[in-house]
Amino acid sequence: MNSATFKVGTRYEVTLTLPPAKPGTVVAATCEWSPSVPRSLTETEIKDYRLGMKLAIETLSRSTGRQPILQELS
Repeated sequence: MNSATFKVGTRYEVTLTLPPAKPGTVVAATCEWSPSVPRSLTETEIKDYRLGMKLAIETLSRSTGRQPILQELS
């Protein structure tokens, strides 16, 4: 299991986890917020989230050698 964690503002931390996959299969990453999932984010937190997610995906892509296809669900 590969994961990357990043801060969102001073209130939150997000861990993106990618389960192992066999060649030719599709896997879904999970995104866990700590201490809880926020009801809303400030503009600064949104920017932190987007940058952190981009860097986490790049990190996981390098460590697994897999090219990501990202679809964010709201």
